[in-house]
Amino acid sequence: MKRKAFALLTAAVTAASLVSCGQQAQPQIVSEDNSAVIRFSWWGNDYRNQYTIDALKIFEDQNKDISVNPEYGEWSGFKEKMDVEIYSNTEADVMQINYDWM
Repeated sequence: MKRKAFALLTAAVTAASLVSCGQQAQPQIVSEDNSAVIRFSWWGNDYRNQYTIDALKIFEDQNKDISVNPEYGEWSGFKEKMDVEIYSNTEADVMQINYDWM
């Protein structure tokens, strides 16, 4: 039950973050075949990265008009990388943000 509540809270925070920055978001990249390409960034170990990539493949299978370019790495140096990308307005379209960064 706690995991389900945590998952719902995480989804709500993520959705709120995406909505709140909607006006500043960069336009979607649209490929030649009129499908959207989005960038998704997160941090984690090899297992977490593989699970996330597998989930992205399922998402792409269910949403043929959306391609996801994964960008991931270990925690070491991740925050500094994200700081640079956010300040230079080159951050991914969807990214993992830790609660204490908000």
